[in-house]
Amino acid sequence: MDAGQYGCPSWASSDIDGSSGSSIYSTTYRNSDGKEIYTVTYTAPDDVGGGLGKNSIGGGKIGDNDNTEDDKIQTKFNSLVDEKKYQESLDYIVKTFGFNNTELRQSNSEIKVTDEQFPAAHTEGDVKTGACQTINVPINVLIHARDGSIGWGAFVRSIGHEYVHVDQKSGLPVMMDHNEREFLAYVYTLTAGGLPKLDNDDHQFYFKVMASYYAKLPDDKKKVYKDTFDKVK
Repeated sequence: MDAGQYGCPSWASSDIDGSSGSSIYSTTYRNSDGKEIYTVTYTAPDDVGGGLGKNSIGGGKIGDNDNTEDDKIQTKFNSLVDEKKYQESLDYIVKTFGFNNTELRQSNSEIKVTDEQFPAAHTEGDVKTGACQTINVPINVLIHARDGSIGWGAFVRSIGHEYVHVDQKSGLPVMMDHNEREFLAYVYTLTAGGLPKLDNDDHQFYFKVMASYYAKLPDDKKKVYKDTFDKVK
């Protein structure tokens, strides 16, 4: 399958040490009430420009209080899938919800539709500052999102979840612990504002998954994230 509209330029595969010629940025994740859940801080070269401090989901209102607008988005997505314009439907979701709205994500990631038989989107790439991350979204995931087998909120949030992994795996510093990455990405899945809401069953499922990753963290990390876990509870 062809890659999407985004890709990784040459600097993304090089080492970045955060010394001269680089700037520190942070991305803050918030719940639907606007309260801060956690902040990821990383460094990127000055020449990639600004914008990394923006809310990772674009700070939009879509999905919070405007069901009419959200219905329009879902209808547009459905029509693209019906026309078998799979990559276009995926790019539409990324653009509409602002998932790729930071310079780091634009520089360090690509998103593409695949024909693999896999139940969910997933991100591939080395855990290394500047390493290109490829988000793979199987066609069957798009089809199931269209026919309702996958909840609309769960589908949209799963794409945002993968972009959290882009930050974690290619920023500076990188987040080496797989369990820590998944715990925080599921915190995002459960709490991010500006996105279609999860139905109750999906919320309960994702909470159990998040809690399972929290349980696998070493004790020192559990202490760091205890307040975050409690807020999500």
